[in-house]
Order: sequence, then structure tokens, then C-alpha cells
Amino acid sequence: MKESFMRFYYSKITIIMLIIISLLFIIFSICVMYLGIIDQAFIVVPIALLLFGLFTYLFGVNVLALIRNPPYIIFTETFIQLGKKGLKIDYNQIDSLYISQGVFTLDIEIVVSNQNKIYDQVSFSNEIMLGSSDRFQIKYKLIPKSERPKLFKALDYIMDWKEDETSNSFSLSKLKNPSFLSQQEFVDKYDYNPPVKLSIDKFYFLKTFGSSFLYFLIFFFYYLLLVKNVFYFYYIIVNFITFPFAKALFDWMGVYKIRQRIDNEPFPDYHYVLLKMIFDAFIYHFSIFIMPFSLLFFLIRKIKRLD
Repeated sequence: MKESFMRFYYSKITIIMLIIISLLFIIFSICVMYLGIIDQAFIVVPIALLLFGLFTYLFGVNVLALIRNPPYIIFTETFIQLGKKGLKIDYNQIDSLYISQGVFTLDIEIVVSNQNKIYDQVSFSNEIMLGSSDRFQIKYKLIPKSERPKLFKALDYIMDWKEDETSNSFSLSKLKNPSFLSQQEFVDKYDYNPPVKLSIDKFYFLKTFGSSFLYFLIFFFYYLLLVKNVFYFYYIIVNFITFPFAKALFDWMGVYKIRQRIDNEPFPDYHYVLLKMIFDAFIYHFSIFIMPFSLLFFLIRKIKRLD
């Protein structure tokens, strides 16, 4: 009997965008190399040369992908294959599936039970590049938008079969005309760390006033060591009061959601803490100027609640 397949290809629009971006960086690196040689700024020339080599390689890879149009994901009756000659993951090796959300990414993570069996299929160099992990990512945004609901349904069907594989036989033929699964439905089902809804209440302000006190101490030491201006001292005292209201405005505008997504990014923790402190310190330092907009926001919020 002929085996069934479901193939998902790379989005041509995404590939064309990557080609354009690579080409722009190639032109930029050539210009930097030319100016560096003319001005005898030989420190920047090797950096520009490295950029030229990197983006020339990416340009070539994406052009070949556009011409050859290889499949990104292949579903068979027994396994998922990532790439035309990529890794094969047997359905019975899949332990779980979940959504990994970040600021710039929203990937599907497949967790397997025996990664050594999977890595036996690939060369040692590819295993090093892949990291020999028990988790494999599907970057679903690389496939056309119209095909994504079908991908979500196929993955959901596999996980439903895994829950009760003893009584049901797996067959891709059941997905010939599937009832598609939207992205939101898929995320709601497989995101085990969903974003917490923003609640601007007394507990929010108590917590933010604690942060405000920390930034006040930082700027107070800055005042003692460098500024030594009485006006600046009163300025940071007023900002201590206005910071929670200014921060609430930014969080309501979407910063709160970005903070939660950054928590899922693979950044070192200290990098995230440092970036967060710098951003919040910036809000603190200018919160007195943001305060009128914050008051307007709370006024509108109050009127809407009364309605």
C-alpha cells in the first residue's frame, strides 16, 4: 500500500524577504569595506569582510531554497521529518508538545523520549549544530499562512492519538479534509505558561512603589556623587511619586506583555534584569513629564467603568 504524506513548504514571501535583507547587508558591507580602505580605517575592513561572507552565504542558501523549494516538514504514517533530508521523529518517541512564546518568536517545541536514536540519523557536525537536545523546534511562521491551520490540526491529531494510542490506529487519511485548527485555539491548548492578564490595582501600585524606592536610591546616590543640585533632589522625589502612574500607562500600552514574553526568551537572566532596570529607570527619570498622559488614561478608564 502506498504510504501517505503531508508536506509543508517554506513560505516564498518569507524567503524573498530574507533574500532582500541579505542583499542589503551585502551592499552595506561592500560600502563599509570601500570606505574603510579609502580612509585607511583597517579595523573596520575585517568586520565588514566577515559580514560580507556571512550574508553572501545566507543569500545563496535562500536563493537555492527559492529555486528548489524543499519541504520544511513532512508527516508520514509513522514519523515527522524536519527538512527534506532532516531529522525523523517517530510518533511513539514524542513525549509532549508545547508553545514557546517570546518577543520575537512563537515556536512549537516537540519533546522526545530518546534523542540519541534521532541523532543517530545525522552526521556528527549536524549533531553539534543542533545541540543534541531532547527538544526540537518547528518555526511555523516559515510556512505559508494559509497552510498553518492544517499544520496545527496535524500536530493536535498526533497528540490526541498519543493519549489513547492503544485503542486507536494512526492514519493520515483521517486528515485529508481536516477541520482546521486556528492559531489561537492551538496556542490556548498547548501554551502551558500563558500570559497573565494585567491588573492595575492596589497590589500593582504597592509593588511599583517598591520599585520606585529602589530607583530613588539609585538616583539619590547619583545626586550625592555627581549632581549635588537641590533642584535635582526635589525632582527625583517628585518622580518617586509619579513613577507608578507612568509605569502603569506603559504597561497598559503593551510593555507588560513584552515583559512576559521576554521571560521566555533564551537570554541570560542578568541581561534581562539589566535591560529591564535601564528601561524602568528611563521611565522613572521622565515620569513627571509622562504623568499628565497617565492621569488622562486613568480618567478615561474611570469613565468607561462608570458606563
